[in-house]
Formats: sequence, C-alpha cells, structure tokens
Amino acid sequence: MSAADRTMSLRAIRATAWIAGVLGALVQAVVYRVWVNADSTSYLDMSDAVLTGDWHRLVNATWSPLYPALIGLARLPYQTPAWDFPSAHLVNFLSFLFAFATFELLLRALLDASEARARETGGEALPRAALAAVGYALFLWASLGMLSLMKPTPDMLMSGLLYLAVWLLVRIGAGRDGARTLALFGIVLGVGYLAKAIMFPLGVVMIGMTLLMRGTVSQRLTRAAIAGGAMLLVAAPYVAAVSARAGHPTFGDAGKVVHLTFVDRATPPGIWAQLNDASGQPVRPARQIHAKPATFAYPASNLSVTRSVWFDPALSAQGLRTGFNVRSQVDVLRANVGVYLRVMLELATLLVVLAMVVVSVRGRGTVETLRAHWTVWGTAVVALAAYALIHVETRYIGMLFALIWLGVLCGVRLTRPVAPSFVRGLTAAVVINLVLVTGWYAARDYRDNRTKTRLGDLEAGLALNALGVGPEAHVARINDVVADGWARLGRVNIVAEVLRSQAGAFWKASPEVQRSVLDSLAATGARAAVAHMRPAYGALPAGWTPLGRSEYAVHLLSPPQVGAR
Repeated sequence: MSAADRTMSLRAIRATAWIAGVLGALVQAVVYRVWVNADSTSYLDMSDAVLTGDWHRLVNATWSPLYPALIGLARLPYQTPAWDFPSAHLVNFLSFLFAFATFELLLRALLDASEARARETGGEALPRAALAAVGYALFLWASLGMLSLMKPTPDMLMSGLLYLAVWLLVRIGAGRDGARTLALFGIVLGVGYLAKAIMFPLGVVMIGMTLLMRGTVSQRLTRAAIAGGAMLLVAAPYVAAVSARAGHPTFGDAGKVVHLTFVDRATPPGIWAQLNDASGQPVRPARQIHAKPATFAYPASNLSVTRSVWFDPALSAQGLRTGFNVRSQVDVLRANVGVYLRVMLELATLLVVLAMVVVSVRGRGTVETLRAHWTVWGTAVVALAAYALIHVETRYIGMLFALIWLGVLCGVRLTRPVAPSFVRGLTAAVVINLVLVTGWYAARDYRDNRTKTRLGDLEAGLALNALGVGPEAHVARINDVVADGWARLGRVNIVAEVLRSQAGAFWKASPEVQRSVLDSLAATGARAAVAHMRPAYGALPAGWTPLGRSEYAVHLLSPPQVGAR
C-alpha cells in the first residue's frame, strides 16, 4: 500500500470511529437524560455551589469537586429543576468528547513511537492502520460499553484526564521532558485528583515512574520534583480543605466508605446499622425510630441537601473503623479478579492476538514488547490492583484495560513480515469482537434500566411542591428505588426512611403497623412520606395521593400531638 493509500485508510478509520462514537454517545445521553443514580443527586447538590456562591458545598470528603462544578456551570443558563438531570448528562457528553480527543493524542503518540522503535531496532511494527482500528475500537468499547453515558458520574471526565496524563508520561519517557511538559503533567494529575480521588495515589505512582526512566540521578529527581510540585500546587488547597472537613489529614475518604460497604459489609451505607467486620460508633449516628419494618431518622444537617447521609457518606462514617477479615478480603479479591477474567474472555480475539505475538517474538522479544510502553500498561495494572482489593465496577475499569491492550500491542516488533491479508482479517475479527461486546453492554444497560427513565421524577417533585411541600421541606421516603430524583427536583430534604430493603414489608404490614411507621416519621419533623409504588403493592391505601402520573405517591404527615403516645 502506498503512503497516500495508508493516509486515506487512516483518515477513513478515524472518521468512522468519530462518527460512530459521537452518535453512540449522543444516543446514550439523550436516552438517559432523566436518569440519575444515588451518587448523582449528591453531585447535583454540590453543583448548587456554582449557582448560590455557597462554595463550601464543593468540599466533600467522599465526592470530588470538579465534576459537580462543571454541572453547576452547565445549569447556569436554565436554573430550573427540569434542567438538572439533562445538564449532568450534557457534561457527560462533553466529557466523552474530551476523552476521545485525549485518547487520540495518546494513540498517535504510541503509533509514532511504535514505528520509530521498529526503524531503530530493526524488525517490523504492527501496521499503523491495524493498530489505529483496534485502538479506536478499544476506546469506544471502554467508553460506550464498559462505562457508558448512562450514569451522571465523573468517570468519563477522569478517563479523559487519565489518557492525557499517560500521553504526557509517554512523551517524558521519550525524552521530551522539558520543564513545561513536566509541569503540565503534574497539573493534569492534580486536576485529575479534583475529578476523582483515586487519581491522587495513582498520580503519585505515575510521578514515581519518572524516577525509573533513563537519565542521571539528578535528571530523574528533577523530573519528579517538577511534576510533583505542580501536582501539589493544584491538589494541596483541596487536600487542606477536605482534611479540615473530615477532621483528620486525608485526600478524601471515599475509599473508606467503599471498604465499609463492600469489604466489611456494613449496611446500609450511610446509616451503618449493621457493622459486621467494621468497628466503632458513628459520631453522627442515625436513630432507629421503628423496629419492623426498620425505619431510621438521619442526624441533622446544616445544609439543605437531598439526603444528608449520602451527601457526604464519609462524614456519616466518622467514628467507624474499617476491619480486616481474611476470609472477607479473599472473597472480595476473588470476585473482583473474576470480573477481570470475564472481561478478558469477552475479548477473546485479543487473547488470540496476544498468544500469536508471544509465539512469534518468543523469549526476549516478549520482554522487549512489554518494556516498550511499560508506563502505559503499568499505570493501568496499578489502578486495577487497587480496585481489586476493594470494589470493581465495569465503569471503573474499561479505560484501564484499553490502556493495557494499547500499551502491549504498540510495543510489538515482528521479526518477520506478515501477509497483509492475514493482518486485515485478524484486525477485522478484533474490531468486530469489540463492537459486538460494546453493543451487548449497551443493550444490557438499556434493558436493565429503561424503567428508571420512566419514574417521573420531575412530575413527582413538582406535584409534591403543588401540595404545599415546598423547597427545603423535610420529608421521609419509603422507596425501593436507589435514587431520589423526585426529592432533588422537588428541592426537599429527606430526613428519615423505611430502609429500602424493607419497603415491601411496609406495604405487607397491617394498617396499624403502617400507621405506627407514619407516626414515627412524622415525629422527625417530616411533612410528607413519599413512596415508590409497584403494582405488586396493590391499590393505594387511604391517605395516599398519587404524584401526578409518576410512579410515586405521597402521604401528608401531621405533626404528633403533644402528649400523644
């Protein structure tokens, strides 16, 4: 193939990837534009800081500030409840475009490095067009399949910052380690930390990698000092603010919350009624106000937020200590590694390619393949190891597996030519594999979550307001749905709840028990109890009013009479 043909082929691959990616991301953003999860309501509560100037809302020991700040900026043109959820999905879509652009920077750098290495050492790199096709397919698989734009979370934004940081790390490893590049590298890592807390320890590891690159001891130390100084310049003010909020030195306590939930199995998150392998006593404990069904009142909050125990779960966990149970830790590790293995097996064609490469290059060639871009796949392996110890979700790891495959494949140097037709066939098989798995994940997400786009959160929130339960009013929930979009859009504050796992038990209980629960909720100062209604619960009992055409209903609560038992 001539140079002109190769250029045209690469342009066609790039154009196809961008068109498919933008269209896929746009479809997901539109389909899920009114869908949120529990974390999303906390990010939206934090985003109020941009509209109100209440900047301390952005200081949170669990959730990082950059993503909610961007949502706040997106909300500025239309400051209405109806724009809350779409604005978050708009930020996700723009984050996807950013991630695509930074991934392309990394991909081009690795393709250039692959060809340069082949010229210097002899042999032959895998064809540029083949690597580009697989690279773009990996990105789309990681972003639209494993991650997707379904949930308003900062993972897409973080992926873009991670790709950008790895691109700069590759440049530094190639000798382009001027002060500006090193400073930019540190700044990107610092901004990455503001997007998601795991980027702080991962950033430290990536800066440590510069110490292992070629150069004198002085050069290595200078690299790390400039990059580390720039990262601290960005991160230190927020570390200080979070430490002051948490009451102890920390860059964030999200890891503690995750450990309590998934390793110690302390439940329910935020309320911590059952500690299991954890120990201690919450400084701000939730108060059980009814035994069966289990019902709790939250500790008072000085902020008007959707659900105070989830606005900053790390604060609700103050006083608790994570435990260490060997069996629990092994079970978690086994389950998380099982997820990794399943992801690897889903990409069977890439495993075939890897096996063929190992057979082709043999012994030392395999080591050289891994050494070529060790910072790329090494960064991903460190992050995967950290996640494996606590908790894994596919939205965390797609970008990391993309980095591993890209780093390994771009390091391959063939010792003998391979027939172009064979390369094209193998490339097509890998791309088709990635496309099919991406489609499968997207279809599964839609199948499992399409009902959540029909809950009618906006209608429920506005109907609640119309009944006189206005913004900042205290309410209770009897809700088997994780998220509380209705409360966020109605601008009310949830101060008590029947545990989500007990919602069905409430509706199966006798009228006398239901009345007792409602009285307990009223005693907390809640003006209304809002419930998600399922057909299995039967007809609405007396006193309950549907909230428009949504799947929610409300029972207005009367304050308990003085002296009443």
